[in-house]
Formats: sequence, structure tokens, C-alpha cells
Amino acid sequence: MMDDMFSSSKGPGVIGMLLGVVVLAGFAGLGMAVFDGRFNGDNANSLENKLETQAAEILRLTNRVVAINEAIDKSRSDDKVRGEAQVAENRIKLIDETITGASSEVEELKLELETIRNGRLEYRQTYRDAVRAKAVGEKIDELEILSGKVYKSITIRSVDALGLAFTDETGPKKVDCKVLPMAMQDYYQFGEEEAEVQRVKEREIEAGVTARIVKGREQKKEQKMKAAERQKEEEKRKAEWRIVELEAGIRAAESNVQAELRKAADYRRMHREAIARGNISFHTPKARQAEEAAQRWRNAIVTARGQIADLKAKR
Repeated sequence: MMDDMFSSSKGPGVIGMLLGVVVLAGFAGLGMAVFDGRFNGDNANSLENKLETQAAEILRLTNRVVAINEAIDKSRSDDKVRGEAQVAENRIKLIDETITGASSEVEELKLELETIRNGRLEYRQTYRDAVRAKAVGEKIDELEILSGKVYKSITIRSVDALGLAFTDETGPKKVDCKVLPMAMQDYYQFGEEEAEVQRVKEREIEAGVTARIVKGREQKKEQKMKAAERQKEEEKRKAEWRIVELEAGIRAAESNVQAELRKAADYRRMHREAIARGNISFHTPKARQAEEAAQRWRNAIVTARGQIADLKAKR
């Protein structure tokens, strides 16, 4: 059991060494998290110095752990140095406790740095909002961007994460923040992270607008189709009613044809009888009028049947 405790693979010294390496890696990450000194101030610099000091101390202790573990490995077979190994083990335990304490302090420093960072970001956003809002309506006689292009008689309409919107002599314009003069970029505090957030928002808005447009077009198309179907049904209904009316008219016309033909036949008969008695007859013109009327009714029947055929073909 004691040999296992002294072993470099199972002993607490190795755990201590690994903790030291992890903590050291944590210091490296924290070093990269420190922001521009213009926003962090003396407090952030003090925390950086503390982190550097702790990193150096943990590295020194880690090297000691390695050296002590090597000594333990060499002395495992020698009973005479068991006591020294135990002392070394105790020292490693103390070192492990020291590293644990240092790690706790590192976590506290990380929280403090995060607080400073969040405060800096909040201040920066407050500053951005203030100067950009103040810029609306500002007039600039001349603006030269990094490409060399010059805009004159400018009135600023808005400033956002992506750039500057304004009106010049020729009309509305918008210039990307990356091509604005460096002094203006610094004043309005443009940043790629903020710009990307704005781009994502605009893409979402554009996608939403596009979706609404597409949906609107589909709804209009559907409404037109339904209206066309209703119109077609209405026309069909009207055609059916018209067919019924025409068929009724044909039946009435056929009756009229028969009635006119009977009248004509009667007038012809009365004409013959009058002639047979030696009288003058005036029935022939009346008979002819009745026959003409019968023909008109026949023509109306033909026309009606043609209309029925056309209506049925369109259904």
C-alpha cells in the first residue's frame, strides 16, 4: 500500500503535478482574456500582475513535485530511505494544498476579471448608443472615405453597427463602417462582433419579410383561384338556368308554330269555301301571315337550340 502511495502513477504527487499543469493552463487562458488597457484601468493591470505571480509560483511548485517524484521512484527499493520518502510525501501533500489554494484564488480573480470585462462592455455599449444617437441630423461639409471617394454636404440620418447612413448632394447613401476614416471608426466604436450580430438580425428580418411576401403571394394566388372557381360555378349555374329557359321557350315556340299552322290551314279552307260559293275571299293574305309567323317561330327555335349547344359546350 505504501509503495503504491509512493508510485509516480498513483501517488498524490502526480495529482498535484497534474493540478499544477491545469492551473497553469488556466492562467494562460486568462492572460488572453484581458482586454485593452484603455477600458480595464489600474484594477485590471493589478489582476494581471497577480495572475503572473501565481503562474510563476505554480510552475515552481510543479517543478518541485516532478523532482520529488523522481527521488521517490529511485528510493522505492531502499528501506533506509522510507522515512525520507514519507517526509517527501508529506511535503508533496502540502504543495498540493498550496496549489489548491492558489487555484481557488485564480477562480476568484477570474470572477473579478469577468466583472471588470462586463462593466467595460456595458460602458462601451452605453457610449456607442449615446454618440450614435447624437450624430443623427449632424451636418458635415465633406466626408472622404478610405477609398478616396468624397461626399459633400452630408446630413447624417443614422449610425448603426454596420456603418453610416446619410444624405448628400445626390440623395440617400450608406457607407460601410470599414471604409470610414479611422478617426470616425474609433469615435463611433465600430466592432466586427457587433456588426455580425447586426447582420444576423438584418438577415432574420429580411427572411421574415421575404416569407411574408411569399405567403402574401400564395394567399393572393389562392384567392384568385377560389374567385375563378366561384365565377366558373356561377357561370355554370347561369348557363344551366339559361338552358332551362331556352328549352321552355322552344316548347312554347313549337306550340306557337302548330297554332299558326292551324290558323293558316283554316284561312286556306275558308278561302276555298268562299271561292266555291262564288264569293270574294280575303283569307289568303291572312293565311300567308300565319305561315310567316310559324316560320319565324321555327327560326327562333333553331336559334335557341344553337344557344343551348354553345352553353353545354362551355360547361
